Amino acid sequence: QTATAAQNARLYEEARLYKDAFNSAVEPVTITDLQTRILDVNPAFERVTGFSREEVIGQKPGIIKSQHTTLDFYRAMWEQILSQGYWSGELVNQRKQGEEWHSQLTISTVRDERGRPVAYVGVNRDITERKRHEREREAILTIAASLRTATTRKEMLPIILDQAMDLLQVEAAVLAMRDPVTGET
Repeated sequence: QTATAAQNARLYEEARLYKDAFNSAVEPVTITDLQTRILDVNPAFERVTGFSREEVIGQKPGIIKSQHTTLDFYRAMWEQILSQGYWSGELVNQRKQGEEWHSQLTISTVRDERGRPVAYVGVNRDITERKRHEREREAILTIAASLRTATTRKEMLPIILDQAMDLLQVEAAVLAMRDPVTGET
């Protein structure tokens, strides 16, 4: 009986360590059953998505999907998970308040000691800032390349305005330039 008590104590400590690791992960982690219903999420998931653990338990991970990710995309993703046991890639998700965020997501199949699938685990990395910097860099490069071919200020203005509108994600804007020599706008 002492061996059983010691073994139970060891199992309890091991389970506690796994739970502490799960809760301490800085990246959002989601565990689902084989029907992809959420079984658990860590505090980072709550912080990044704005959804509480209680709100998402029993829901599908689609609760955070955005309109940018198509059904075909998800179909291909699940084909790979089912055939290879994992998937990794980028997608756009949506926070509870509607704000979109870019995610580097890895989904892995969790298997039991016999190798049978028992769950899925998804680990997200919020890459929104990286994507914003990439968009800004791309805009600057586009402006620089386009300005090399523009010969007048009149040709430069639409190039700069288009890229600024794209960066600001607006449909209309007014941009005024002042001529340093004449002072005219």
